[in-house]
Amino acid sequence: MQGIIRPLIVGACALLLAPDVARAQVVVCPGEPVIFQVAEDYYGTKSWEYSPDGITWNAVEVIENEPLSLQPEQLGWYRVRFHDTDCNTTYVGDPLRFDVPAIDLGATLSLSIGGQVTNEAGEAVRGATVRAGCGAGITTTTDGFGVFLLEGITAYEQLATVSVEKEGYLNGSRSFVPAASASETVSYVNITLLAKNVAGTVNGAAGGTVALEGVTITFPPNAFLRDGQPYTGAVTVALNHIDPTSDSLHLQMPGMLMGVMDDQPQMLLSYGMVGAELSDDAGRTVQL
Repeated sequence: MQGIIRPLIVGACALLLAPDVARAQVVVCPGEPVIFQVAEDYYGTKSWEYSPDGITWNAVEVIENEPLSLQPEQLGWYRVRFHDTDCNTTYVGDPLRFDVPAIDLGATLSLSIGGQVTNEAGEAVRGATVRAGCGAGITTTTDGFGVFLLEGITAYEQLATVSVEKEGYLNGSRSFVPAASASETVSYVNITLLAKNVAGTVNGAAGGTVALEGVTITFPPNAFLRDGQPYTGAVTVALNHIDPTSDSLHLQMPGMLMGVMDDQPQMLLSYGMVGAELSDDAGRTVQL
């Protein structure tokens, strides 16, 4: 798993911008390091801090080399500091939490995953980006029939996940439990991508309400982040309602109907879902 810290150069000083995965929980495969590196130039010294709870931080440790590699067993919160000696200023990034699955997903295995990506009308979606596996994973694109094949995927005995992206659609994914013979055969999954229907625009500072397809979403004031920083500009809201009574629910919903309670997997029952994506005027991702 890799992430990028991007400092924005302002005059002779470096202003730290948090990466897109700020405030997110990163799940890695056993034995796989989490690697973070600084993109672009920066001034002064760079250091990293660790906290088991996100509140109490250890002493600053200066890191001279790139990239920084964190082992999966180092659970907790991490943040980066840039100290600009010329400006005598220190910039601190938003803390990032790293975790590994709380439940036993079994040993890792190598398998092949094939399938088809379609839209809500059942038509093939060509040129969609399909990814699976740990870390950077393995990526391919769907052909003219929406068909894909990924080989040599690293997954767990109890969980494998495929993700799909295509312009004009909400991101899709499918999780499943590999069959006992998965290492010797191809596991097939079919995914239906939902159209990215724009429901409206709200002001990031004031908040607001959007409605589409019988779904109403209300955002409170000052609820948005962009690159880990408060965002008060215009927020475009795209959504698509997922009908829990539809025969296509298993094709449209992300992941699968499973959650975790008391560190144990539990099946879920859907009373309704909404796929939603937030973006600014330039199309960059906005987060809550």
